[in-house]
Amino acid sequence: MISARGVTRVAIAVAVSYATAMAGPVGPSSEYYVVGSQKIFAIHGVVVERSWSITPSSMNLQFPIAVLSTVRTMGYMSGYTGAEYTLGGIPMGTTYPFAGSTSQLFTDGATDGTGIYSYEHWSASVYRFDLNWKNPICLFSLNDNSQGYRGTIAYDPSDESLWLAGWYSQGGSNLGSTVEHRSLNGSLISSFQIGHEWTSCLAFDPADGTLWLHNRGPFPGEDAGTLEQYSRTGQLLATVTYPELAGQNLIGGEFLVPEPATITLLAAGLGAVWMGKRRVTR
Repeated sequence: MISARGVTRVAIAVAVSYATAMAGPVGPSSEYYVVGSQKIFAIHGVVVERSWSITPSSMNLQFPIAVLSTVRTMGYMSGYTGAEYTLGGIPMGTTYPFAGSTSQLFTDGATDGTGIYSYEHWSASVYRFDLNWKNPICLFSLNDNSQGYRGTIAYDPSDESLWLAGWYSQGGSNLGSTVEHRSLNGSLISSFQIGHEWTSCLAFDPADGTLWLHNRGPFPGEDAGTLEQYSRTGQLLATVTYPELAGQNLIGGEFLVPEPATITLLAAGLGAVWMGKRRVTR
């Protein structure tokens, strides 16, 4: 039997879902940073709040991205260098040389606040870097590139796991249209289909626990600047197109992640509130 409190919670959840559906797409709840060939864009809601040019312009392919108190990018292959920017887009003078080998290619990044994760395209492997894009360590390899390629990655703090999305399929597989949920050792937790290939900018919004990605269309394709929001179970929640993003070749994407000290303080505060409520209700 469902308790009165349970019935109330269900009713609230239904009301919130209905209100959201009636209101239409509202865009990302948190600031969502996406990287194109020459620019980085900060999106919030249905607005591109700001953008800035990648520097130096000769090193414009800085697709792997991590966002903490600053934006940190790495060049996506040998010969390219990343950089550090303020959240407002001002270069801070710090650069991050490509830390992989000459045969590797990294297309996106994600961070847990203590390190940065990135997916290596050719070997189907996930690597973990330190916060300065150095000292890469291979966490796991999937060894299934005969079925196609993935290309984009997100970190999920709710269970300390990773999400990977496909780039394209081959050999009759559906890898290119699959979003996978994997543990840090590579074990498959779950997966779902999204109905299209050519996915990039996968990121996890900690504000509402949803996934966002860029649907660039067939490659080379329309690249209309269309972003999609999914639940962790694969339900399409919203589709929003931003004219400013059209034709920008968006590859890397990430939400702002609090620094470790901030996370610790937040956890301590939530714990104190919970203990206080527990004392009151006894």
